[in-house]
Amino acid sequence: MTFDDFVLQNTGRDMEYHNMAGTIGLIFAREAFEAAKQSEREACANLLRRNANAEKDQAKREAFIEAHNAILSRSNAKVTGA
Repeated sequence: MTFDDFVLQNTGRDMEYHNMAGTIGLIFAREAFEAAKQSEREACANLLRRNANAEKDQAKREAFIEAHNAILSRSNAKVTGA
Protein backbone atom coordinates (compact mmCIF):
# COMPACT_ATOMS: atom_id res chain seq x y z
CA MET A 1 0.00 0.00 0.00
CA THR A 2 1.34 3.42 -0.89
CA PHE A 3 1.20 6.37 1.46
CA ASP A 4 -1.34 8.06 -0.83
CA ASP A 5 -3.57 4.97 -0.63
CA PHE A 6 -3.15 4.91 3.14
CA VAL A 7 -4.17 8.58 3.46
CA LEU A 8 -7.19 8.11 1.21
CA GLN A 9 -8.32 5.02 3.09
CA ASN A 10 -7.96 6.62 6.51
CA THR A 11 -9.09 10.19 5.83
CA GLY A 12 -11.50 9.76 2.94
CA ARG A 13 -9.57 12.46 1.06
CA ASP A 14 -6.78 12.11 -1.49
CA MET A 15 -3.34 13.69 -1.21
CA GLU A 16 -4.22 16.36 -3.76
CA TYR A 17 -6.90 17.59 -1.36
CA HIS A 18 -4.55 17.50 1.62
CA ASN A 19 -1.80 19.33 -0.30
CA MET A 20 -4.21 22.10 -1.32
CA ALA A 21 -5.68 22.27 2.19
CA GLY A 22 -2.22 22.41 3.77
CA THR A 23 -3.16 19.65 6.18
CA ILE A 24 -0.66 19.80 9.04
CA GLY A 25 1.34 16.68 9.84
CA LEU A 26 1.12 14.83 6.55
CA ILE A 27 4.69 15.69 5.55
CA PHE A 28 5.89 14.20 8.84
CA ALA A 29 3.50 11.27 8.41
CA ARG A 30 4.85 10.56 4.93
CA GLU A 31 8.42 10.58 6.25
CA ALA A 32 7.43 8.26 9.11
CA PHE A 33 5.61 5.96 6.69
CA GLU A 34 8.59 5.78 4.31
CA ALA A 35 11.00 5.20 7.22
CA ALA A 36 8.83 2.34 8.47
CA LYS A 37 8.67 0.80 4.99
CA GLN A 38 12.47 1.04 4.66
CA SER A 39 12.92 -0.50 8.10
CA GLU A 40 10.60 -3.34 7.10
CA ARG A 41 12.58 -3.92 3.89
CA GLU A 42 15.85 -4.03 5.84
CA ALA A 43 14.39 -6.45 8.40
CA CYS A 44 13.24 -8.75 5.59
CA ALA A 45 16.64 -8.58 3.91
CA ASN A 46 18.36 -9.44 7.21
CA LEU A 47 16.02 -12.38 7.73
CA LEU A 48 16.74 -13.66 4.23
CA ARG A 49 20.50 -13.37 4.88
CA ARG A 50 20.17 -15.26 8.19
CA ASN A 51 18.15 -17.99 6.50
CA ALA A 52 20.73 -18.29 3.71
CA ASN A 53 23.51 -18.55 6.30
CA ALA A 54 21.55 -21.18 8.24
CA GLU A 55 21.12 -23.21 5.05
CA LYS A 56 24.87 -22.99 4.40
CA ASP A 57 25.57 -24.08 7.98
CA GLN A 58 23.15 -27.00 7.59
CA ALA A 59 24.90 -28.07 4.39
CA LYS A 60 28.27 -27.96 6.20
CA ARG A 61 26.86 -30.07 9.06
CA GLU A 62 25.47 -32.61 6.61
CA ALA A 63 28.81 -32.81 4.75
CA PHE A 64 30.65 -33.29 8.05
CA ILE A 65 28.27 -36.07 9.11
CA GLU A 66 28.65 -37.78 5.73
CA ALA A 67 32.46 -37.61 5.94
CA HIS A 68 32.39 -38.83 9.55
CA ASN A 69 30.14 -41.76 8.60
CA ALA A 70 32.48 -42.68 5.74
CA ILE A 71 35.44 -42.72 8.15
CA LEU A 72 33.50 -44.87 10.61
CA SER A 73 32.49 -47.23 7.83
CA ARG A 74 36.11 -47.68 6.70
CA SER A 75 37.21 -48.11 10.30
CA ASN A 76 34.52 -50.72 10.93
CA ALA A 77 35.53 -52.55 7.74
CA LYS A 78 39.13 -52.78 9.00
CA VAL A 79 38.00 -54.07 12.40
CA THR A 80 35.65 -56.67 11.01
CA GLY A 81 37.97 -57.60 8.16
CA ALA A 82 35.33 -56.93 5.53
